[in-house]
Amino acid sequence: PHHPCMFSHLTRLGEVDIYGGATDIALMPFLERGGRYDRLFWEFWDAKLPVATNTPCYGALSGTCREPTPAEVRVRNYKALILGSRGLCAYTFRCASVGTWREFSRIGREMKTLGPILLTPDDRLRVDVTPGDPDVFALLKKHKGKSYLIAANTASDKVDALFRLADVRRFGKVVPMFDSPAPSRIDVRAKTITVPMPAQGVGVYEIR
Repeated sequence: PHHPCMFSHLTRLGEVDIYGGATDIALMPFLERGGRYDRLFWEFWDAKLPVATNTPCYGALSGTCREPTPAEVRVRNYKALILGSRGLCAYTFRCASVGTWREFSRIGREMKTLGPILLTPDDRLRVDVTPGDPDVFALLKKHKGKSYLIAANTASDKVDALFRLADVRRFGKVVPMFDSPAPSRIDVRAKTITVPMPAQGVGVYEIR
């Protein structure tokens, strides 16, 4: 009788049918290069079960015996948002440093701006990424007449990524948000933006 009901730490593959009948939201562990956790995410997605992701601050997942760097905290949460996570959560088995929690706080402040954009009902607009790198993820949204590109590079190396904004009708200016790296090239006619994505880096852009 109590809703919403959220199960914590759903980790087993192939049991979505059981979870789906018992919970309103799937809360699952998540890493930026999660392998099986990516597959689990898409199982929930295909079952139309809203997903909230739970990223570790220290210890636990995959036997990690150190706290994540601020860059790891950031890219894990932004990748989850790009994939479609409806909520962000964090947990720790040990005390994490001020720097780790400061990054979570920073992301929380950014969500006050991005929340209405992420929740727009237009679903996902088309964005093509070149090169087709499995470590680069992108989401294109539209809100109040402006478009927003959110990108994450989960690789341990820098990637020069070209984003083709197929569903943006026209634009003349790209504004980096939240200290995102500036585009190295903008081709308005081709509707492309080239961004030097740092290792485990995130970029958020307002497109006017």
